[in-house]
Amino acid sequence: MSEKKYETDLYEPIKKYFEAAGYTVRGEVKGCDLAAVCGDDLVIVEMKLDFNFKLLIQAVERQKISPHVFIAIDRPARYNQKLFKQKMNVLKKLEIGLITVALDSPLKSVDVWIESGQGIEGNKKKKAAILKEIGGRGMDNNRGGSVKRKLSTAYRERAVKIACMIEASGSLSIQQIKMYIGDTSVPIMLQRDYYGWFERVSRGVYGITKKCEEELVLPEWKTLVEHYRQWSQTLKIENVNEERDSK
Repeated sequence: MSEKKYETDLYEPIKKYFEAAGYTVRGEVKGCDLAAVCGDDLVIVEMKLDFNFKLLIQAVERQKISPHVFIAIDRPARYNQKLFKQKMNVLKKLEIGLITVALDSPLKSVDVWIESGQGIEGNKKKKAAILKEIGGRGMDNNRGGSVKRKLSTAYRERAVKIACMIEASGSLSIQQIKMYIGDTSVPIMLQRDYYGWFERVSRGVYGITKKCEEELVLPEWKTLVEHYRQWSQTLKIENVNEERDSK
């Protein structure tokens, strides 16, 4: 009995393929299964195990953002050659690229059957939002094709980073956090506290909540938390209360 396949199984082989070509790759970016950027070049890949109409619609929608759009499917073990050629003709007409991944093979080899189009750029605002999101993620914590799973965004990653900094020191001032985060949005993040993770200890000083402590141990954020806990330990930031007491 063959092992069950999932859309997420396509992600890693395709990610490695584009990374080998010099791209920075992130999964689940603004609704795109996979987004890859190299300079100003944005490639979008939508993934399904099989070629279907829904996948085609998704790809056409992504062309409104970038002309470099691919669909990716599991390489068919058996396929109707005539039908496969007809599907490729449709993709060529639409200037949508086609990638297959041999999920049944130990190597999970990637083949590009059709290159994406070279048309004009689409919605510049949407493209800029995707590029900003990719740039704001220091790690790739999502697997493209994920369903019913909490996704890591640039905002979430920044919140984890701040939480780990505070956790390592007990409490920190906004200025201390800004110094190491290098982000002007830090005060707004702490004050609005979208996730309920931060609490005001004193004027301009914040700690983390019980809710934050509980959510930092969730498996969805394990990789992020482990990375930023190690990073925070290297900073050796003095607790703001201890710093004031010493003066």
